[in-house]
Amino acid sequence: MEPLVGANLDPVRDLRDGTPVSITTALAECHRLAGPRLVIEAGCEIPRDTPEENLHALREYARGHRLDATAADRPFLRGHLAMRQSGCGRNAAF
Repeated sequence: MEPLVGANLDPVRDLRDGTPVSITTALAECHRLAGPRLVIEAGCEIPRDTPEENLHALREYARGHRLDATAADRPFLRGHLAMRQSGCGRNAAF
C-alpha cells in the first residue's frame, strides 16, 4: 500500500482569511496534485477567529473525499513534489 500524503492549508491565509469556496478550491487542487491518498489537515493550528463556515467547508470536503484504500494511481513522490511546488502542504512534515 502506498503511503498517505498529508496536505494542509495555511491556517491564516486560507482558513481564517479565506472563504468556503476558496477553501474547497485549494483543497481540490491539493487533492488533484497528491492523488487519492491525500489526508486533509487543518495545518499546525486553527486561529481562534476562524469563521465557523470555513471549518465546515474543510470538514465537508474531507467527508466528501474519503480515502479509497485500493486507489494508488499516483506515485507518492510525484504528488509530494507537485504539492510542495504549488504551496499545498507547506506546513506538513513529509
